[in-house]
Amino acid sequence: MSMSGFESTEGPLPRRSDSLLLFKLRRQRWLIGCVALPLFLCLVAAAQFIPPRYQSSAQVMVETRAARPAVRASDAASVQPFTDDIIGTEMAVLSSEELIGTVVNKLQLYLDPHYNARLRPSFLGQWRAKATNFIRGLIPFEHPKADVSEQYQAWSDTVQALSSSVEFNAVPRSRVIKITATSYDQALSARIANLIADDYITRHTALTQEINVDANTFLTNRLAELQAAATAAAQAVEDFRLKAGLSAGATSTLMQERMSQLEHQLLDAKARQATLQSQYDSVKNMNPEQTSLVLNNPTMTRLRELEAVANSKLSEYAGRYNANSAMVAPYRRMLDSVRKQIANEAIRGVEGLNADLASANANVAVLAAEAENAKVQLGKADSARAHLDTLQAQSTAAYSLYSAFLNRSKETDASLLFPSTDVRVVSRAAVPTHPSFPRNKAVIPASAAISLALAGGLGLLVEKRRKGLVSSNEVSVLFNLPTLGIIPTLEPRYPIVYRDAIENLLNRIHFGLGAKSVLITSALPDEGKSSTAKALAEAAASRGLKVLLIDGDLRTTVKDGKGTRQVGFAEVLRGEIEPENAMQSRKDSALVVMSSGMERENPIRLLSLPSAHRMFRDLEQQFDLILIDAPPVMVGGDCWMLARHVDRTVLIVKWASTTEQEISLALKLLSTPSAGDARTSHSVSGIVLNMVDRSKSRKLDTTDSALFDPSVFRYYRQSS
Repeated sequence: MSMSGFESTEGPLPRRSDSLLLFKLRRQRWLIGCVALPLFLCLVAAAQFIPPRYQSSAQVMVETRAARPAVRASDAASVQPFTDDIIGTEMAVLSSEELIGTVVNKLQLYLDPHYNARLRPSFLGQWRAKATNFIRGLIPFEHPKADVSEQYQAWSDTVQALSSSVEFNAVPRSRVIKITATSYDQALSARIANLIADDYITRHTALTQEINVDANTFLTNRLAELQAAATAAAQAVEDFRLKAGLSAGATSTLMQERMSQLEHQLLDAKARQATLQSQYDSVKNMNPEQTSLVLNNPTMTRLRELEAVANSKLSEYAGRYNANSAMVAPYRRMLDSVRKQIANEAIRGVEGLNADLASANANVAVLAAEAENAKVQLGKADSARAHLDTLQAQSTAAYSLYSAFLNRSKETDASLLFPSTDVRVVSRAAVPTHPSFPRNKAVIPASAAISLALAGGLGLLVEKRRKGLVSSNEVSVLFNLPTLGIIPTLEPRYPIVYRDAIENLLNRIHFGLGAKSVLITSALPDEGKSSTAKALAEAAASRGLKVLLIDGDLRTTVKDGKGTRQVGFAEVLRGEIEPENAMQSRKDSALVVMSSGMERENPIRLLSLPSAHRMFRDLEQQFDLILIDAPPVMVGGDCWMLARHVDRTVLIVKWASTTEQEISLALKLLSTPSAGDARTSHSVSGIVLNMVDRSKSRKLDTTDSALFDPSVFRYYRQSS
């Protein structure tokens, strides 16, 4: 990584997820090796004591026709294609509990402890059995009979154990089923596989015959059921026809014609009733003369003709003779007689008209009653006919179903409904010569993989419990930042090592990064940042550089040897004194120190004043290098404000102490927010691993351990 002309010694940065895991495993390679090798030997040795297992396989071939709902004897030669359903069915028959149980009984495997777990008691169970037998020997009594349920449970457990040791697999692209039996005994494994194959063929033939018998029984019973249903439906039709009074070929046409005649008669009767009612209403209140004019029956017509003749004769003779003449009197008497007869006839006509009207009313009532009764009878007949039609349709359907099934059954060969499957043994199982498990060819690689995995997991667990960063490669991978320096703990025997590390750090900061103002900070207190800043300032001053060391921790107050509070950085920021008045020069050195001063207000407010930026720009003109000993990043926001006024920011990290999370948070707090509040870590120029324990670093064997190799320290001793 290049930054301001400085090339990191780490080279290209690897991927974090891969390289960090490899770093951790590499650091623990001796632990992994010391654990993996004995574990590998133990696993290989333990595999030799595992009871061997032998496998033997037999193969059977299946040839079958697919079952169909109805098969004619003429179709017997048409063979259907072999499907997965068929092979699945055959494998289900092979693995059935009944077939496996037969093998258990024939081989008496329920007496074998390897298959009957009840015959393999635990250590405690063995001692319990011995104690029980001893007591039974001392106290004779009748031994209880074994419980039937316990015997069945033991047999069922044996069947399950045998089922779990036998596999059934269909050979791809074939009609072959492979039967593989696994056992502790070589000969027994072959016997089990062969016995399953033989019993499968025997039972399969018997099962097919039983299915065909059941099919014939089903056909017979079904025909009887359909015949009974058809007979019952036909009987229901006849019973309802008799109950409803319907003839076999009767229809509702006659009743409808009768209904039509009654409706016409009723209409005529109502018309005559209306006419008579109208005549009676008009004549019942008239005098006889008027009634005679209305009534127009033959008698009334003849009487009126007689009246006209009598009246004509009377007028003729009255004109010819005197009105009181004897010649006129007969005609007057005849006229009176006719008129009297007309009056009597008018009375009889009104009475007759009333009688006709009463008769018409009665006739209308009778016809209306007959029409209503005929309508009801017609409705009942239609309903009965509809129900009869439904029963007839049901009877026809039942008979059709019976006839169709009967004809189909005559054409059906029941043995072809469930065709027999042709099965035969392709190859019988042979006694195996080598165990299938364990195999050394597989045991050795598996043991190696398991031992390396467990040892690697142990190494990663040890690494997970380790706190802090211990390698410059970790800094590069985790934070994408260069490691500017690796500073060991100051040892009285080798002060030159510490001094050279400081000098190297100064070279990288001042010459490599070209920084004139540098902020020295750490994530947490007590990580050696103040000591590092002071050592850097003294090293730079010893080279003849004009150096200013500023105590930037405005939250603490420094007193001189007499206990008097010193003015310094805080007073300059507040504008109370000039920067020159806050500086103290060291004798015989170009190093100038500015204390933090006296705190009287919020430090962040002081650092955000415009005078702070002007002060740093002026100081850069006066000094070759300005070092600021800042407070820890986690304390307030002072570091972020100070970082705005310097060229570079260096983060001091205590070796094997400061965690990744703490460093990440410190970098986040020091970063400069950009658009969208996205944060980057370009504000920090690099990280310094401080207070490195050289002996522990050598044990960890990191990429930086070569700096503390014994040969390096021997060189220092010889050179000094």
